[in-house]
Amino acid sequence: MKHSIILIKSIIILAVMLFSCQNDKQTIQQVSASEELPGETTFEADLMYSDSARVQIRIIAPELNRFQGDEIKSIFPKGIELRVYDKEEKIVTTLTAEYGEHYETQKKLDVKNNVVVVNGEGDTLYTEHLIWDEVNHTIESDEYVKIRTGEEIIYGEGLEAKEDFSSYRIKKIKGTIVIKEEKDEQVQ
Repeated sequence: MKHSIILIKSIIILAVMLFSCQNDKQTIQQVSASEELPGETTFEADLMYSDSARVQIRIIAPELNRFQGDEIKSIFPKGIELRVYDKEEKIVTTLTAEYGEHYETQKKLDVKNNVVVVNGEGDTLYTEHLIWDEVNHTIESDEYVKIRTGEEIIYGEGLEAKEDFSSYRIKKIKGTIVIKEEKDEQVQ
């Protein structure tokens, strides 16, 4: 009788194990398809884009993950620095952000989190989200923006600008603060 109870318990345990470990092929394929993995990962990436042997854009990133599919996409999960150069290969614009996605077919860069754009005159744009359109050579945002120039600080919601940030239009200006420089006075 004792052997019969042990045999029955063993059969029950074996049956439970077999049925609990069963996976159908469709479930496995769904789980596998939902996990998108990069085709390439590059650490300490330093990419240069040139035309006629002249550097136009340089991208520096601690990590770059490239995905293949209908849309070729590069993700910069640990931040990105993008530099735009003029014909003399001097930096005219710098863009930094803590996260970025580049869509190769659409030719757009979508950056987020502590986005800062600085142009050659030192004008600085601060926002949390920005899209750079490579085809139209523009940058835009629908988020809160702050622009600091040599003479003022401008606040607003939304922005459209040239990619070199040489000219821009704020969609909803919230306020402007004029900065007055204090002149050094000599005491005699």
